[in-house]
Amino acid sequence: MNVRAQKSGRRARKRGVIGDGVIAKLERDKDIRQLVAAEAKDRTADHQARIASTAYFIAEKRGFKPGHELDDWLAAEAAVARAEQQRVTNALQIIQAKSVS
Repeated sequence: MNVRAQKSGRRARKRGVIGDGVIAKLERDKDIRQLVAAEAKDRTADHQARIASTAYFIAEKRGFKPGHELDDWLAAEAAVARAEQQRVTNALQIIQAKSVS
């Protein structure tokens, strides 16, 4: 009887520790998900602002003639994508150059 009571007591304590750890992990994961979501929202807003700015300057070059707004936006998206790809390529080249040195 005494041995059985000790074992069940240990199990209960272990479950409590595991349960508390799981709850803490879930709360930490929730915080991380919120931070990631906020960062993604900021990135999206920055990305859209870059596209809008680029589209404005494309429209300005053609004299703001109406009827080409979608073309301006699509051209701006392509230009921003190329610029971002170039930035990534440059960063990779820098990393590779550092790793060779």
